[in-house]
Amino acid sequence: MNSPRDRYKSSYLERLKANVARYTPADKEALLAFRRAMYGASSVYSDPAYIEWLFERPPGADKNGPSLWIYRSEGNIEGQQGAIPVTLHVNGVERPAVWALDLMVSPKLRTRGIGPVLDNVAFEKEEIILGIEVSQAARSNYLRAGWVDAGIVPLYTRPLLARATLERFSGIDLGGPLGAVADVSVRAADAILGKVSQISGLRCEEVGAFDERAARLWGKTASSMPIAVARDLPYLEWRYNQYPKEGRYRILYFLRAGELRAWVVTRVGKRNGLGEGFLIDFAGSPEDLWCAFAQCIARFQDEGLAVVYCLKTRSAVGVVLRALGFLKRDSGWRLMARVPPGDATLKDLFSNQSNWFITFGDCDADRPREGTTYAADQRMSPESAL
Repeated sequence: MNSPRDRYKSSYLERLKANVARYTPADKEALLAFRRAMYGASSVYSDPAYIEWLFERPPGADKNGPSLWIYRSEGNIEGQQGAIPVTLHVNGVERPAVWALDLMVSPKLRTRGIGPVLDNVAFEKEEIILGIEVSQAARSNYLRAGWVDAGIVPLYTRPLLARATLERFSGIDLGGPLGAVADVSVRAADAILGKVSQISGLRCEEVGAFDERAARLWGKTASSMPIAVARDLPYLEWRYNQYPKEGRYRILYFLRAGELRAWVVTRVGKRNGLGEGFLIDFAGSPEDLWCAFAQCIARFQDEGLAVVYCLKTRSAVGVVLRALGFLKRDSGWRLMARVPPGDATLKDLFSNQSNWFITFGDCDADRPREGTTYAADQRMSPESAL
């Protein structure tokens, strides 16, 4: 028979669980008030259009409802747990999975067990749960709960303006002839790369939205990836075509003799006065991606950007990036997953980072970060990568 302490704990957890429910549009104003308090009024997390896109529009949300759970106390929302449902390719087999994100509890109610209860309610029927940007504190909790740790996802960096990039990362002033020579050398090398890639016959075409050709190409290239979130057409349409901020992404098709050979999603931004380019998402063979990335670098160079970033785990793409002058460093973003208990084969597969295909296009890794001020002790979300 359970002890009084066990019975009290069980009763307490049941009371917490009774206050958790799936978010509905009727909760919108209360949710916005909570998120403004947790992230800041100017954060993208507090933007109604972004919240609707992230939790109400992903493929599958129309069947199951918004992929966001809320905890209420005294009528107010005081906690949340978000998810993004995805289809995961695992050694050629499609399996349902979810990205876990946006777990947050009001500071005044933390350490009361609300976070784990939100987790349990949101994911009680899920076999595979994925997490990226997992904090060190969350890592310890997740390991105790049986998750596997695939390590820190590599971030590849490519200088375009050598002087500006080196000054940013080294703190050393490289003004004068040395810096000018470095910039000229990099620009000359990039110009050669762009010309060589064009000789390959790969023609770049910017398109307004993804179509079925991109999904078919993804299907061909995904067969060589042990673990990857499916980039089928519904996913690509949601992730990029329907993104609430128009113009954030550029979708580039690379064609040879009219056939789509590679596609790349890019983005440009500015931080600390320096222009930055991002290779967000992509598909194609390593050979075609080399040519496609080279042309992307040339486009970024023409725009006067200082540096290019690419987040990725697939080893074949790493070879391509290094051949194009990218340098590998830690992103600070930890990748973890929970697989069905007792499945040792999946556990081994998921714990090996080389089996994964991860880019900025996964989860909400490429969310706008400007204006966000986190309430203390958030479980998943270091802003340390770039």
